Amino acid sequence: MKSSVLLRNIISLAYYSFIIVGVAVFGILIFTLIWDENMALEIFKNSDDFKITSVRALISLLTYSLISFGFWIYLFRLIRNLMDSLTSKSIFTKFQISSFKIIGQLLILVTVIDTLFSFIFEIIFTDQVHIKTGFMNFWLLIVLGLFFIFISQIFNKARLYKEENELTI
Repeated sequence: MKSSVLLRNIISLAYYSFIIVGVAVFGILIFTLIWDENMALEIFKNSDDFKITSVRALISLLTYSLISFGFWIYLFRLIRNLMDSLTSKSIFTKFQISSFKIIGQLLILVTVIDTLFSFIFEIIFTDQVHIKTGFMNFWLLIVLGLFFIFISQIFNKARLYKEENELTI
């Protein structure tokens, strides 16, 4: 049970970190939209990743980042709820099965969309295409998403066996 507490703490740390960064991105977006566009643009003009030269590009990048953070926050929230459910007394519930499946699907979806948008933003903002070392992370996250979906199928079979076993007393 110590490992489940450690895992829950790590997931909570990631969850709250994403919330803090998401709030910061939201603050920068609001600052850019309402107050001083040029000052916010100056901050990001010399970025290592992208050379942002227009306010419209900055707003697009910040809006996408905010949406992406929202998905990651939701994903970690689902994982936290699943961990709470798994450490409770009941196991192989429909909630756990659907949570594993949704987490897997969302993990695959967010990974593909993040990679696609990163590629598009790189083409737009740098006029170059690079193959990055993060390509391995892409496949790792896809495999992890498929693994969550596979676990949901195993849990579904186990739930059926459990229900059948409870009926044959």
